[in-house]
Amino acid sequence: MNIDKNDRDPVWEYNLGSDKKARLYEVSVFLFLIVPSMALSFFAVKQGDLSFELVAWATILRDAARVCLILYFC
Repeated sequence: MNIDKNDRDPVWEYNLGSDKKARLYEVSVFLFLIVPSMALSFFAVKQGDLSFELVAWATILRDAARVCLILYFC
């Protein structure tokens, strides 16, 4: 295994510049996964009958969030 001079495994280092930036990115991806589903359930309970446009946008945002999650782990 290749260990650098600071005794840290380079595989586990963040690819992003700083730890604060990495945490912000993690929280953004997490919220991007949860918020569209929460908004859709809020409108479903409040409105009762969902429009096609609302469901379509919620689906697009959910799929975009999954892509962001995949890109985060690449």
